[in-house]
Parts: sequence; C-alpha cells; structure tokens
Amino acid sequence: MSELDIKEVHIVPVGSTGEVKDTDSKLDFYNSALVYLLNDKRSIYIGESIDIKNRFSSHNRHDSKKDLLIRHAIYSHLFNKSVTLHLEAN
Repeated sequence: MSELDIKEVHIVPVGSTGEVKDTDSKLDFYNSALVYLLNDKRSIYIGESIDIKNRFSSHNRHDSKKDLLIRHAIYSHLFNKSVTLHLEAN
C-alpha cells in the first residue's frame, strides 16, 4: 500500500446546496465519494456521500442541519465509498 500524498486531498467550501464556492476549482467531485462537514459556532455534523447535492437537499429539509451554514467537503480522486465511511467514523 502506498502513502497518500496530502496534495491529493482537497478541502473546499461548499454552498448550502452542495455547489463548490471556489469557482476557480478544477475539482470534479460531484457524484464522487467524499466526506463533508456542516457546522456553526456550537455544532458540527460530519457525513459522507457519493452525491453531495442530493444529500444537502435532504439536510436542508431538516431543522437541525439546515441551520449549519458553514459547509466544507473533503475530496480526493483516490477516495472510494470505503475510505469515506472510514473517515466519517473517525
């Protein structure tokens, strides 16, 4: 097993519907395995998904998560579903 180069992992801010806020980003993580964080000053929610826009749509319908407006995605082209489940759990 080879070591993961940290340059291969990206943490990007995303909007409330899961869109990349950094429009200069060349990342292609829509419909890819990723871990995401929703937070405010008091709470944090960590999740994983292979469809961030659909998952955020679901979260936006729930009172406890729709108010967590600071949102980031952790993505790498090396991630798969198994990796994201492991990251989410840890």
